Amino acid sequence: MWWDSSTWHTGLPGQRCPWTERTAYLRRIADLIEANNQLLAEFESLDQGKPVKSAAMMDFPACSWLLPPVLRLRRGRHRGKLGPALALGNTVIVKPTELTSVTPYLLTKIIDAAGVPPGVINILFGTGQGCWCAAGQAQGCACGFIHWRLADRLQDWRYGLAASTSAFRLELGGKNPSNQGEICLCTSRVYVQRSIYDKFLDAFRQKVLEQVRVGNPSDPQTFYGPVVSAQHQEKVTGYIRLAQQEGANVEFLINPADKAVKNIAADGKLTIDGFEGGYYIAPTLITNISQKRSLVPVVAVLPFDTEEEGVALANDTEYGLGAVVWTEDKQRLARVQSQINSGMVWGNCWLSWDDEMPFGGMGCSGTSREHGKWSLDFYTELKAIYTYNE
Repeated sequence: MWWDSSTWHTGLPGQRCPWTERTAYLRRIADLIEANNQLLAEFESLDQGKPVKSAAMMDFPACSWLLPPVLRLRRGRHRGKLGPALALGNTVIVKPTELTSVTPYLLTKIIDAAGVPPGVINILFGTGQGCWCAAGQAQGCACGFIHWRLADRLQDWRYGLAASTSAFRLELGGKNPSNQGEICLCTSRVYVQRSIYDKFLDAFRQKVLEQVRVGNPSDPQTFYGPVVSAQHQEKVTGYIRLAQQEGANVEFLINPADKAVKNIAADGKLTIDGFEGGYYIAPTLITNISQKRSLVPVVAVLPFDTEEEGVALANDTEYGLGAVVWTEDKQRLARVQSQINSGMVWGNCWLSWDDEMPFGGMGCSGTSREHGKWSLDFYTELKAIYTYNE
């Protein structure tokens, strides 16, 4: 997403759209999103595979207001970006992924229905080549990406845009130690103290077998649906096959009583009754090899002996978006949280949220922060004004 400081104009020379009017536009957008929550959730599910219930609860909830002007438009993709950029008077270009572009298209209809002036919010659809051209021509603009997970190209990307953008931020996903896995903050690595390791594994298996149901995204009982594409399914199952070749203990946690599952392939691909063409993957547990590669329903659970070893294992990754520490020892909790190299570290909870707290990652999980005052800083340009008074 790109935004620049060309403030909204009223159509009259020299007059800009005041913050009260911008707030009114954003409130109308938010009201329309809330009124169409179920419809948006259904299309998001068809587009991406996420269960309708999950999309309705997490992606398109009732909007919350921090302070006028509105600083957050909605949850989900572009969360913390589109709302603040617009509220602070910027015009915006959004490039959604070509794999899930239906709900951004519906957002254009909502924007029009809210009466937002043309040119304020611009949503570009396609493979992205045109957006790279736009980035090179958008002199003085700020630029941000969500889930641009090409860590090996991070430095090239930063240097390539440095000449044309005044600021940029990256949210590149994570590999959390602690949805079909397609969420940046999902927990895919779990380190458990060896004294309770076997007990934890037994409880973990039982909980997944009892509660995680894979299948029809429209069914309220479904825990997660298919992954987003055939390419992603192949990438994930390729990692599973590699783990098996490397000697890992790989378990597919499907309840035998689940009649919707017609077949489980050796690499975890699922065939679901009535959805045989879906890109389904079994909930997968790996217990004797580290899992650092995929953003999917795959979790590695590994033991550690000492606190120092646990911290070292948690930090043994190039990513650092989110992490969770669970312990009954409050002093250890604070001590370990301070040592984890991650932009966000929860303690004895997960995904508890405060919109005044910074959001962002370390290392290959991104740059910069957003939400609260960090969004105010990022979406505005600091100016020093000196006035001589006689």
